[in-house]
Amino acid sequence: MLQIRRAQKEDAPEILRILRQISTHHAKGRPDIFIPHSAKYTVQELEALMESDEAVLFVAQETPGEILGYAISFVKEYKEGGVIRPHKLFYLDDLCVDEGRRGQKVGQLLLQEVEAEAKRLGCAYVELNVWLFNEGAVRFYEKNGFTPRCYRMEKKL
Repeated sequence: MLQIRRAQKEDAPEILRILRQISTHHAKGRPDIFIPHSAKYTVQELEALMESDEAVLFVAQETPGEILGYAISFVKEYKEGGVIRPHKLFYLDDLCVDEGRRGQKVGQLLLQEVEAEAKRLGCAYVELNVWLFNEGAVRFYEKNGFTPRCYRMEKKL
């Protein structure tokens, strides 16, 4: 049975395996930016995030030792002052499902857990970045109620 739970140190190598899958996917879409088979975090950095109070990591698992997907999130707080009203949001830094398990509701269950944690922590929003070339991810987030907040634009030189 599929279970969503907090990540533990022993999950770090499996999370890293899936991180490499997504970097390779991104490298196909934007080879000018992304390095194939690389990873956003090292095993040691993942372990440090799991021990810290600043990050929340969830994994999806059916059998011990095999991670099907993960989500990494951070609380961001905007304080009084400036032009933005004070508020707290949950930033979904990374959500990825093993490429062999996509389309089987693993990502949706991870996202539901992220949203529940955000509510529990008193956050007003869940926010994330998604690359436009990653059309499957864009559709996934739109299907789950996400809408664009702003656009980050570029001009190649």
